[in-house]
Amino acid sequence: MKWQNIFPFVNIGVSNKKNRFGGDFMEKKNKKKKRTWILITAGMVLAGIVAAGSISSHFGGFGTGPCADTTEFAQYAEQVEDLKIPEKTKIVALGEASHGNAEFQQLKLSVFQNLVENAGIRAFALEGDYGGCEYVNRYIHGGEGTAEQAAAAIGFAIYRTDEMSDLISYMRKYNETAKDGDDLRFYGFDMQRWSYNLQYLIEACEKAGIDVTELKKLEDTEEQHSEYDVEQQSRVITEIKEELQKSDVKDIVQADHLADTLLQNISLGKVINSAVEGNVLRDQLMAENVLWILSMEEQRGNSCIFISGHNGHIERSGNYGTDNRVMGNILSDELGEGYFAIGTDFLQDELQSSEK
Repeated sequence: MKWQNIFPFVNIGVSNKKNRFGGDFMEKKNKKKKRTWILITAGMVLAGIVAAGSISSHFGGFGTGPCADTTEFAQYAEQVEDLKIPEKTKIVALGEASHGNAEFQQLKLSVFQNLVENAGIRAFALEGDYGGCEYVNRYIHGGEGTAEQAAAAIGFAIYRTDEMSDLISYMRKYNETAKDGDDLRFYGFDMQRWSYNLQYLIEACEKAGIDVTELKKLEDTEEQHSEYDVEQQSRVITEIKEELQKSDVKDIVQADHLADTLLQNISLGKVINSAVEGNVLRDQLMAENVLWILSMEEQRGNSCIFISGHNGHIERSGNYGTDNRVMGNILSDELGEGYFAIGTDFLQDELQSSEK
C-alpha cells in the first residue's frame, strides 16, 4: 500500500471555510469567491525576510483574528520588484499563508520571474512530489502535453490552477530561447506520491539494462495493488539502488534520488497514525531533499535556488512542539544567513475552489 496525502498541508492563516480539500480546483477555469479579511495584496511580500517568523507573530502569527493596522503592516511589506537578495544567499524561500488563494499562486511567478531576471536563479522547487515535478520539468524542456496536464501531474489539487499553469508556461517559454546551461528547471521536494517516482525509476533502469521485474511489482493500478508489503517494497528498492551503483546509468544521481524518494514515502507511511511524528519526519525529509536540489544546482554552476511552500514549513524558527524543527528551521541551522525566508499574509484575496 502506498501513502498518498497522508499528512495534510499545515494551514495556518486561513478561515475554517472549506477552501482546498473539496476536489480539484480547476476544470477549465477556476471559480473564485471574494473574501475581505485577509492581510496582504498580490505583488507585495513581508519584508524582514530573515525575521519573517517574528514579524508574523507580531501580527498574530498569520492568524484569522483581528488584524493589525494596515498602515503599520505596510512598514514590513515591500513590492516584489524591490526585493534585494543578500549576496551569500543559497536558498530563497517564499512562504504562503494559505495554499488555497489565487494571489499566492500568482506571487510564485512574480517573485520567481524577478529572481530569474535580477538574481540569476534558474531553479524552482515546490512543496510537491518529486516525480510529479519531474514531469513538469520534462514539459518545460519541450515535453509533450499541456501546461494544465503538467500542473495536474504534481499530484495535489491545490496546484491544478490557472496560476500554476501560467508559471509552468512561463518556464517553458523561457527555455525555448535559453542558451545551453541557462535553462530553468522545476523540482519537487515532497515525497507523498508514488507513481511518477516509480515510473521514472523503472524507465532509468530499463535504459541501463537493469532487470525491473521485481520493481514493476510495486506498481499500483486500478485493478490491483502492489503484491508486496512495505518491507518487501523497501528490499526491492534498496536492491535497485545497489544495481544502479554498478550500472552505467547516464543520470545515476537522479535515478538514485527517485529510489530514495520512494523509500521516503514508505518511511512516511509507517507513521501514518501519528500526525506529530509524521509532520516532523516529513519536514526533515523535505529539508534533505531541498539540500539535494541545491547540490544539483551547484554542480551546474548555480549557487542559489528558489523554493516555495507553506509559511509553516518555510519559517526559520518553527517547531513541532519543543524540539522538532520545521523544514525552514532545519535549513536555517544548516545554512545560516544563506537561507533567506520570505513570509506572506493577506488582507483581501480571491479564494480558489472547484466548479462543483
